[in-house]
Amino acid sequence: MNSVDSGSSFYEKQTTFDLNNIVRELLVANPSLVADAWEVTLRFDGSTQLIDRTVMQDPEVLGKKSEKGDGVGLCIIAASQDKGHYENADSHDVSRGARDHIAFCLGLHSCLGAALAKLEARICFE
Repeated sequence: MNSVDSGSSFYEKQTTFDLNNIVRELLVANPSLVADAWEVTLRFDGSTQLIDRTVMQDPEVLGKKSEKGDGVGLCIIAASQDKGHYENADSHDVSRGARDHIAFCLGLHSCLGAALAKLEARICFE
């Protein structure tokens, strides 16, 4: 996307607006879905989208070889939309309850503030 053309047509923006209204109405009618809706939104648009790492071995991933010391960029937001893991991965289904995304990373590199961010968001939306 650049400053000249956002890539979104009026139709796409209207469709998104209509979808947002539908989701809003669903959440107002079913407040118990707020936490799940937040998780699904994080899966689609997490706080961290790309992380850099240094290769520690000489791996081959999907036919691509790297050498120890190489720098790689990991698009973790794409991993959260893995069609092999999520049924209808491109769908923003707020009733899905997908809490196994990696919007806040995992393991040693997980975000220390993830639980607080989720709590704050839930309180804000409720």
